[in-house]
Amino acid sequence: MLNKTLLSRFLILVSIHLTAHSQPPKIWNVPLKNENFIGRTQELEKIQQQLMNSSMGRYFVITGIAGIGKTQLAKEYAHKNYNNYDIVWWFDASKDISSQIVKFCEQWNNVSPVSERIQIKQISLNTLIEVAKNKLRTIDQSWLLIFDNASDIKVIEKYIPEKHSQKLNHILITSKNSATWNNQLLLKNFTRAESLEYIKRILDDQDIKNAEDLAETLKDYPLALAQAVAYLKTHPSSNIENYKKIINEGIVQEARDKTIYEGNFMDNYSETASRTLKISFNEIKKNNPEAHALLIFMSYLDSKNISANIIKKWIHYAKIVSDYNFLIATLLKHSLIEIHKPEKTIKGDNTSYNIHEIVQNEIQREATQDQAKQIINHGIEAFLDLLNQETDVMVQSLLENRETLYHLEKIATHANAIGIKTPSLLTLRVLLLECYLSGLRDLDLAEKSVKEISALNKDVNFSSEFMHALYLINLGNYYAWKISDIHLSIKNMGEALSILLKLDGQNNEKLRTITNLAQFYTVFGNVKTAKEYAQQGEKFYEAANSKIYKSLFRFAKSLILTDEGDLQQAYEESITAEQLIKTIEEYPVLKFALYIQQSEILLKQRKVTDGLKVAEKAYHQCQEFFQTDDHAMPARSRVMLAALKSLKGQLDEAILILKQCIETYNKAYKGESKHTNQAFAHKVLGDIYFKKGELEKAYDEYLRTEKIYDNVCLVKGLDDVSDLYMKLSLLGLSIKDKFLAQKYLQKHTQEFGATHHRTLEIIKNFDVHKVPLSAI
Repeated sequence: MLNKTLLSRFLILVSIHLTAHSQPPKIWNVPLKNENFIGRTQELEKIQQQLMNSSMGRYFVITGIAGIGKTQLAKEYAHKNYNNYDIVWWFDASKDISSQIVKFCEQWNNVSPVSERIQIKQISLNTLIEVAKNKLRTIDQSWLLIFDNASDIKVIEKYIPEKHSQKLNHILITSKNSATWNNQLLLKNFTRAESLEYIKRILDDQDIKNAEDLAETLKDYPLALAQAVAYLKTHPSSNIENYKKIINEGIVQEARDKTIYEGNFMDNYSETASRTLKISFNEIKKNNPEAHALLIFMSYLDSKNISANIIKKWIHYAKIVSDYNFLIATLLKHSLIEIHKPEKTIKGDNTSYNIHEIVQNEIQREATQDQAKQIINHGIEAFLDLLNQETDVMVQSLLENRETLYHLEKIATHANAIGIKTPSLLTLRVLLLECYLSGLRDLDLAEKSVKEISALNKDVNFSSEFMHALYLINLGNYYAWKISDIHLSIKNMGEALSILLKLDGQNNEKLRTITNLAQFYTVFGNVKTAKEYAQQGEKFYEAANSKIYKSLFRFAKSLILTDEGDLQQAYEESITAEQLIKTIEEYPVLKFALYIQQSEILLKQRKVTDGLKVAEKAYHQCQEFFQTDDHAMPARSRVMLAALKSLKGQLDEAILILKQCIETYNKAYKGESKHTNQAFAHKVLGDIYFKKGELEKAYDEYLRTEKIYDNVCLVKGLDDVSDLYMKLSLLGLSIKDKFLAQKYLQKHTQEFGATHHRTLEIIKNFDVHKVPLSAI
């Protein structure tokens, strides 16, 4: 075993080659150079001519069938020409490009002076994309962007910067789809000379006749040739003549056996690739069945960036005896996988690997249904081990390592395809739902995930009561965010809390669930119930260790106290919430919400100068993050600004701002009476009209406000409702409408009590206007 281990490590090191001449640009992420790349001279020259000739456009597309070498050609161009560029960045266009923009910006910041760095965490993803494009558009440097495996221009066009610099600004694209591109090179099989050069480079002891025969047999197809020469290189006792016989004996049947997968995976690539792969598979299965099983496992993952950590975890759960390095070396020497990124640190080896989609499709046919289920089940257990963290930590980890999320999605899809129904798969899907909602906020993915979990849960139970509770928490958030059904949200959150309270520990999730329930009840105006949940949350607050959940709890308490009218305590809670996440960059939106909350409290305390400072900070940060005012959060910050400006006498400016914000709210909430934010804006507008003496307009705005509260709030316990009733009663006194004044005095008394300070204020104004209470 020791000799095998040393040999395998040596083989991996030999496989990692870097360019021997000058170093690549500082902003560079192109996959490793293929040291066995040969030929394609004319194609490389054409790419260069097209990109360098400005009259032909600054982008060029390499098209062709799978396995023809598009990606290898793009890599080779980048490695040969990086001296012409200051920046070369590779995007996998078949994946989420937005998250890859984040990686680009991180590298940009690593090599840029402080003044040129991008505030990644302080702006939204859409804004970040525009900022990155603008940096590339205006920088006085040359750059090359490569979009690998783009289906069409629509996939990548929003990520392409405009050209303003006189420097080289180039876009290189690879695509299987030749029908949708104009400026393209259709890549074909090797020429015979290239095939012979490739064979002779790796199999230098083969005569030219046999090499010619092999090229003819494999139709000069690059992927098939790669498999053939890799096999022959690792089997010195074999030769081309014998290899041809194996192929010609019809190892791959014309009528393929029915497999567990549907569809024709032979579309778009040659039968010869399947035959050569089959030979390599059989050889590995015979001499190293554990390496064969590992290859099958890798076929159920995303094809790019499979980390050593994932592989090692699977090896552990599959109870593989062979050494990790030996298994990887076996697959590398057969050219079935390639190194994506070598990464050896003091923490160990976390090199990542790629596997061609054709190899994935073909090796899946090797597995029986029972074997596939066993391999995938071990994979699910491996991923659950990797994800065994507090939920907020797990989500952040997946967002920072998006490749792991892609692997999770792939293995879950394959598990469903072959009918796996286990509690472990149910757990995996719940964790994916958590990521879609708490991390990505992708409600469409969440909707699909909820349906999959619901279907699976009909056949299997949750692995634990905690996992059941976690699903209900996410279901509650889904109903609130996707379909705005707070009743269903409260129902599911309540069931989740009932389960959690029976469990030891889990203080983070208990606090999180209680916080959600408290906030949901404030939406209905039920401050009393919200306050009861807040009091319950205090029991778990100290034991919880999640700063984000603790901050959200303090924020919720601040909202409740504001709704009660306890403004000083509300302000103190908001400051505590802010301090908890002061050093956490990943939650800028919560910081904005806290600043807006603080400005509202200062507004109600009539601390105008301080309130304006906080409101302006909230607005500027919202605007920087969203890059638009046409969003509910910047609109809320502007409402606070308008209200504070009105207290300084800037009434007309405030009215203009409020009208714009109300229009934004109506779009955001898809209606005119959907949210208490809309009510607050109308009430502030009514206050301004009241102040200007335009009493009819004030009355109309107050009635709109009341209509929204009636539509949204089941209980009218909000301090803002108390203020509204008082304003309407005072308005009635101002216009000598005793009926109106009486109506809202009675409403206020019924809802808030005869001893409430605003009830007493209304009665006092009755005396001022010399309207006797007995007459009302």
